[in-house]
Amino acid sequence: MRLVSTILGSALAATALIGALHLPGARALLMATGGCPIPAEAALSPAEADARRVASVSMMVGEGTVEPVTPQGLTLGQTDAAALVSWAAARGGTCGDAVDGRGLSCEGVAVDGLESTVNADLDASRRVVSLSILGRPADPDAATAAFSGLRSALSPLGDPSRDVGEDASGWLAGGVARQRRVEWRRANLFTRLSVTHMGGGRYVLSQVYQSVGG
Repeated sequence: MRLVSTILGSALAATALIGALHLPGARALLMATGGCPIPAEAALSPAEADARRVASVSMMVGEGTVEPVTPQGLTLGQTDAAALVSWAAARGGTCGDAVDGRGLSCEGVAVDGLESTVNADLDASRRVVSLSILGRPADPDAATAAFSGLRSALSPLGDPSRDVGEDASGWLAGGVARQRRVEWRRANLFTRLSVTHMGGGRYVLSQVYQSVGG
């Protein structure tokens, strides 16, 4: 239940949103949108919730370990909830707890010049174990440039496990629901970077960082 993906317009968007919100990385966003009708983790102990989290991300595990990444200075497994709230506040954002109290959703956070929504899942010790950052570039040129800059910053992760789309603003602008996406699956970290044409002149830049492998 933990991966933020993109939210597309029309019937395609509804299907994509429902699926994305139930993948690793999206629980905080799912809870922020009102939660899932399926009984979730609210009644679980912190240890039980952690066990469920580890099991839910097992499909995202790849091969080879990588050094910890520090998106925007935040470190998975080390940054705690209080530090995340302070980090968001310093960038003009405000955070609130997810319904079950084990995640945070922060709105209005300035990230690399983009107003962004930041969602985080927390472990039993209230340390950040997954992080998603959704920014809103002004146009396809800004979206493509932001994507390229982030991908360059993630070069220490090595070759992507998946690479979809083209590095051209004209290609991205050429059709609604077009998405440029790369992801890395390692033994200790899942990372996805994407930029999506939402229609109506809107674009979304998504970063997802998820601790995996226990």
